[in-house]
Amino acid sequence: MLKRLATLTLIAATGLPALAPAFAAARAEETVIDALNKLAEPKEVRCVDASRIISYVIESDEVVRLQMKGRKDVIMQLKRNCNQLHYHAYMAYKPTNGELCAGFGDIFTRTGLPCRIDSMTEIERGAELPARFKAATTDTPEDAGDEGGGR
Repeated sequence: MLKRLATLTLIAATGLPALAPAFAAARAEETVIDALNKLAEPKEVRCVDASRIISYVIESDEVVRLQMKGRKDVIMQLKRNCNQLHYHAYMAYKPTNGELCAGFGDIFTRTGLPCRIDSMTEIERGAELPARFKAATTDTPEDAGDEGGGR
C-alpha cells in the first residue's frame, strides 16, 4: 500500500497525472490475474448436486471426469481399480438425497459392480487432469515379447 501511495505521489508531483489510470489499471489487472489463478487451482469437494451433471468421461478404471453445468468439471477418484470401467466407457450412479458424495457414494459399472467414490476435485472446464490423477490414467502396455524363448 505504501509503495502504491509513493508511486501516485510521484506521479502527481511530476505533473504526469495522465499515467495514474495506467498504473491503476496495471494493479487491477494483477489483482484479476491473481484471482483467476486462485480460481483455477483444483479444489476438493465433498458432494456434487447430481442434477448439475451434464455428462461424464471415463479417464481410466480409477478416474472419471464429470462435466457439470457451469464452468467447472469434477474429477472423481475411485477407492480402488474398478475393473473394465474404462473398457466399457459406461457407468451409472444412484444419487443419495440428490447428491453424489465422496466417501460413501458409489458408481456402477456396466456389469453392476459398485465402485466407491474416494474423492472429488473441482477443476476448470477442459483443464488437464491434476498430476495426482495422471498416474491413474496412464495405462502401461503389457510386454508383447515372447515368454518362452523366441524363434
